[in-house]
Amino acid sequence: MLNSCRDTSAFADFPFDPARHGDYLTHLQFVEYLRDYADHFGLGKHIRLNTNVLDCVPIEGGRWRVRIQEAAGGEIEELQFDAVLAASGHLSKPLTPDFKGRGDFKGRFLHSHYYRTPGPFEGKRVAFIGLGSSCVDIANEMAPQAKELHVVTRRGGWVLPRFALGKPCEAWDSRTCSQSQHSIQADSLQAAPRFSGCLSRPTSGSWGNSSTWSSGSIPKN
Repeated sequence: MLNSCRDTSAFADFPFDPARHGDYLTHLQFVEYLRDYADHFGLGKHIRLNTNVLDCVPIEGGRWRVRIQEAAGGEIEELQFDAVLAASGHLSKPLTPDFKGRGDFKGRFLHSHYYRTPGPFEGKRVAFIGLGSSCVDIANEMAPQAKELHVVTRRGGWVLPRFALGKPCEAWDSRTCSQSQHSIQADSLQAAPRFSGCLSRPTSGSWGNSSTWSSGSIPKN
C-alpha cells in the first residue's frame, strides 16, 4: 500500500479516477496508473527498457552525447539529447549495515528490499530493525501470521494511521484542503481526545499475537 494518498500521488494533468481507486493504492495499481499515463500521452515510444547507459558526455551547445546498449548485449548506439536527468535512485540497491553480533545470529537476516510475501514468516519470531515506512507496512502485513513481532528502534516515534477524523492524514496538511487553516485548527482541537487515540505504539490487537517495541524513549502503558 502506498504511503501517500490518491489525490497527492497523481500527476496534475492525469488525476486518479475516484470511481476506480480508493483513497490509497496498492503498488500494482500505481504501476497500472503509470502505464495508463504513458499510453494516454503517447510516451511509450520514447521509453527504452532493459538498456544500459554506458556514458554521458557534455558536447558543444549545451547538449549531451549518450552511449547506450541493450542489456542483452546488442549494438552500442550513440544518441544526442538537450538534457540528461539521472534518476537511478539512491535506494535502488539495498544497503545492509554490519554491526557487532550480527554474525552470531543463526536465523534468517533479510533486507526489506527483498521482502515479497508474509507466508515464509508464519509462526516465526520476527524482529524489525528501524522504524521507516517499509517497517510499518511490512510489520502490519506480517503480524497476523508471525508468532511474535518486535520493532527495534533507536528512538521513539509516532505511527500515524492513514485516516484521521474521516480524511487521509495528508488532507490536514495540504494547501488544497477546502477548509481554511483556522477552521482546520479548530476542528483538530475539538477532536484532539479522539485523534490522540490514533497516535499510539503497536498493540497486540493490530500488530500480531505478541508485539513489542524496544526503545528507551517510548512510553510504557
